Amino acid sequence: MNASRIGFIMFSLAALMAAGFSAWFSERVNANMLLVFAHFFFFIALALSARFGRLNPLYALLLAWIIGSLLTNSFVFADRVDPEAARLLRLAAWYLAPLNFAVFAWLEERSPLSASTLIRVLMVALELGVILFIAFGEWAPGAFDALAATPFESIGTFDGIPQIALIFIALAVIALIVKIFMERHKTLAIAMLFAFLDMIGALSFYPNRGVEAAFLLAAAVVVAAGFVHLSYRLAYYDELTGTLGRRALSEALSKLSGRYAIAMADIDHFKRFNDEHGHDAGDQALKMVASKLAQIRGGGKVYRYGGEEFAIIFNGKTKSEAAPYLEEARKATEESPFIKRSLRRPKAKLKNYRKVRGKSDGYTRIPVTISVGVADNENGFAQNNAIKLADKALYIAKEMGRNRVVIQGKWCSKSRS
Repeated sequence: MNASRIGFIMFSLAALMAAGFSAWFSERVNANMLLVFAHFFFFIALALSARFGRLNPLYALLLAWIIGSLLTNSFVFADRVDPEAARLLRLAAWYLAPLNFAVFAWLEERSPLSASTLIRVLMVALELGVILFIAFGEWAPGAFDALAATPFESIGTFDGIPQIALIFIALAVIALIVKIFMERHKTLAIAMLFAFLDMIGALSFYPNRGVEAAFLLAAAVVVAAGFVHLSYRLAYYDELTGTLGRRALSEALSKLSGRYAIAMADIDHFKRFNDEHGHDAGDQALKMVASKLAQIRGGGKVYRYGGEEFAIIFNGKTKSEAAPYLEEARKATEESPFIKRSLRRPKAKLKNYRKVRGKSDGYTRIPVTISVGVADNENGFAQNNAIKLADKALYIAKEMGRNRVVIQGKWCSKSRS
């Protein structure tokens, strides 16, 4: 998990903890002001979700948001909700909020004009209709007993949360955590998990209006920040390899000063690799090489330059100082051949099948190597000139047989084949 994503997790955790800490000084919390900011950030999140075509986080949040807003009297018509209706409203939220977060987290995004989107809108509208019926009508007395049921008498309830709802909440948390690990763009999944925890916090502190407002604000800020973080990753990170992209490289080059070294790395015979094994395998090989380069030591920062080429910046180092770290990365790539599954290998493992490492195990091991050229600004070269010199050193590495590191003006290492 990269630094920017860890930073977002820490930010979301800090927002959750800040809302929780507000309980210690709730009497001094200006609930109205917090609610104004909460709705402001909620509509920012709504606008960003429409901009990115990622509506599921808002579908998940909307129901709990309206219930939380009603419970905090943040709408003018909320004054019409009597205390008994509010209790029913809160009970319904314990069940519906986990259900919505768990379901919408796993649904694939669809075009706003698709039938799938229409079904989701109708689902939320139906839930909203139930909410309005609870808030403004008379709910059957049996509904309260059903929602507040305690089938496990020996366990009791936790802070007024129904026992069945506790199971719903636990399952929703598990579903959201699993989604984080399975999702490629983890940011919104992380935002949904923390927004869910914030909404649970808001419901837990009812009827403390100030603390509820603080949790609502935290949920809205986290979701809005999730979309902002997503836009940052889309702008600065390469979609395929997960490394920083060309725009990030341009900005990093403009900020360089003092001593620095720049390396250019290229996958050897990549066109031939694609022709022989297909572009899907080529994409996987690119990701594998990027993962090896991302582990480079010495403070090197990796960027995808384009195609099968990567740029690596070592701030504060000369080309000779950077070369050993580049050699480590070259060697690590060479010693980690690309594994391609054989089309003849059965998808399901046969009974009594014993996997034997070698040619008969159903996998093809394809050697993947890189060539690297490195230069620095030792002679007063500007950033663009240093890149050109590193590219020339890379060309020399190719001419010398590939799978080696070449320092500008000096041969460094060669293939051990």
